[in-house]
Amino acid sequence: MSKIVDRRNKILELLAENGSVKSNELVDILDTSRETVRRDLTALEEKNLLTKTYGGAVAAQKNTWEFVPLQEREKTNLAEKKAICKHAAKSVSEFDTIFLDNSTTVMHITNYIPKNYNITFIVHSVRLLNQLANINNPKWNVINLGGTLNYETFSTYRYLTINNLKHFKPNKAFISCHGIDSDLYVTETRVDDVEIKEYIVNNCEETSLLVDNSKLPRQGVVKVSDIADYDIVITDNKSDGMFISRLNSHGCKVDIVPIENE
Repeated sequence: MSKIVDRRNKILELLAENGSVKSNELVDILDTSRETVRRDLTALEEKNLLTKTYGGAVAAQKNTWEFVPLQEREKTNLAEKKAICKHAAKSVSEFDTIFLDNSTTVMHITNYIPKNYNITFIVHSVRLLNQLANINNPKWNVINLGGTLNYETFSTYRYLTINNLKHFKPNKAFISCHGIDSDLYVTETRVDDVEIKEYIVNNCEETSLLVDNSKLPRQGVVKVSDIADYDIVITDNKSDGMFISRLNSHGCKVDIVPIENE
């Protein structure tokens, strides 16, 4: 019995660290059979301690509609977020005007955009604004939208933010979301996020949605738009294969990024 407990505790420990795990990885890590792993995952799912996916499992979301604090989101799936941003940055060209949202995923993309490019960034995230200020690149023109400060997301919102945004029409945008739900809608937990993202989806020439495996699928409260409204979805190779097939069938272009430290 203690071996079973040890195995299952190890699974939960891996999920706490990485957010997801593959069955074939567990076979090697736990030095056991695929059937035993399947039974362990089923038992843990029945206790609402994880959610099984195609080929593995993801950490259980106590309330998938609940807002997760910024400081907590910054620490989760960090390798995935960086790999996704590194891949997304390859589409940036010199003289682009780029909107960047306030997500803990997108904030990494500035690390991978060539510093010698002349770029205009449009942002409403205070942390991202500070990050760009510290880079202090004279070739990068940074536009801060201003507005009412939200202390939970360290971003600006509401009338001033959206009214200022309407003065611009970026040719590229990189945004993330709370999740893509089972009906293939991009969702958020806060209404304030939706108005900004709706404007971007409807007015930007090329919009990329950056989502790690924990968001596929994931229910939210407020619908932003149909997933097919985005030009490309970029995710990592730990994402649910069957769900990605559904996205492809729905007309979505999906890029799958390998994780370097798997």
